[in-house]
Amino acid sequence: MNIVSEHPISEMAVNSTQSKFLPEGSTGYSVGFYETCTSGTSLKKPKRRRRPGTYKRKGNGKRIQKEDVGSGKKIGEEGRLVGGVDENGIAYYNNLINKLKANGIEPYVTLFHWDVPLTLEDEYGGFLSPRIVDDYKTYAELMFQRFGDRVKFWMTLNEPYFFATKGYGDGSNAPGRCTGCEFGGDSGTEPYVVAHHQLLAHAEAVSLYRKKYQKFQGGKIGATLIGTWFTPLNQTSSLDKHAAERAFDFTVGWYIIYIEGAAHRALNGWDYFTHRYPEKVPDRSSGDLACDSYDLYKEDVKLLKRMKVQAYRLSIAWSRILPKGRLIGGIDENRIKYYNNIINELKANGIEPYVTIFHWDVPQTLEDEYGGFLSL
Repeated sequence: MNIVSEHPISEMAVNSTQSKFLPEGSTGYSVGFYETCTSGTSLKKPKRRRRPGTYKRKGNGKRIQKEDVGSGKKIGEEGRLVGGVDENGIAYYNNLINKLKANGIEPYVTLFHWDVPLTLEDEYGGFLSPRIVDDYKTYAELMFQRFGDRVKFWMTLNEPYFFATKGYGDGSNAPGRCTGCEFGGDSGTEPYVVAHHQLLAHAEAVSLYRKKYQKFQGGKIGATLIGTWFTPLNQTSSLDKHAAERAFDFTVGWYIIYIEGAAHRALNGWDYFTHRYPEKVPDRSSGDLACDSYDLYKEDVKLLKRMKVQAYRLSIAWSRILPKGRLIGGIDENRIKYYNNIINELKANGIEPYVTIFHWDVPQTLEDEYGGFLSL
């Protein structure tokens, strides 16, 4: 196992880009609605969640009474519209939002901060079940309807990585599940199931907002991801470098969709290295066929549309377009056609292409001739 050192970095409000989500020069203060007023029968703290009494809040020492109701619980007692809407809860958030706006403070609202209504946890396991997706979507729509005329910045999820790994991986957060934990669980599977259902819930809420509310409410919607930056313990060790990359992918990359095809292109440096020195690649992987997007791009785009993806990042392979690395060596028009096809297919389905021009794939002819990026 390779050890990497880690450095925490600030939370990121992720929309299409952070700069679009946060106005230039803005400063702010962040709390969850749970911390401002609530406890009640929602899942926030493991092993205490069914106990009566009070909890002492960190920070200002205010006490949070069991009788208070918070977040989704403050809005709907049973976690669904059919269980009724708590109009006192609606009034509280209306008052808070109005007070912020009256004082020139822009509210940035998080819809879910790890507080699954206990009724849904008891009924079907909360985010362990795909049933949570529709219940979350209904709750989100109620929020858009009641507060969207004043709230212009929505976060669907708060730090979904921690909710999945701390709640279901090591049991340190609610609902306190893990392999060997008092409340049961499976650390090898449940964090991934929960993460999957969070992503589906996020996608449903974002799609709903964009289709029904964004045009006339004029807001933005995204998610809050927590990121930790990892550096290799040994900067010269390829194993440690790969370990650092994997660690980052398991915190941030886990929640960012990325698909790339690598077929039907001329030899590049990565191909040459993995074919000639396979023993130097820890998992013996190569770039021969990352996924067959080349032949199955229409199916891929259909899947992306079904997932309600709004943007798709693809990397153009230099050696696929210019097999010899230069215009003088000829352009492969069949590959130009491929990229035109996939770009057109994306646009036709309302998906914006984000194109990377260089993704580490120096044509081998240029590497052989002058060392690629070693040469000026």
